[in-house]
Amino acid sequence: MFGVGVTDESVTAAWSGDERLRLDLEHVAVVFERASGLVSVFGPFVGPVDASVFADRYALEIAEVAVGGMSVVVAPLDPGE
Repeated sequence: MFGVGVTDESVTAAWSGDERLRLDLEHVAVVFERASGLVSVFGPFVGPVDASVFADRYALEIAEVAVGGMSVVVAPLDPGE
């Protein structure tokens, strides 16, 4: 079976390095309210931890009024070119 259990170490190392660099970028919290279809973006925050803390608190605060539920994603802000 191809691909299962086979890891190209150079690809993995490059991906890991890129992901580590992304941790240093500013991050935002993206909230999607399912019932209304409203998408809100909050931030930027210094990093993923600060954005995640905000996202958790925000989700708890609006849980009672977000009738259809919501999805919250923390994403890095890639620098413009």
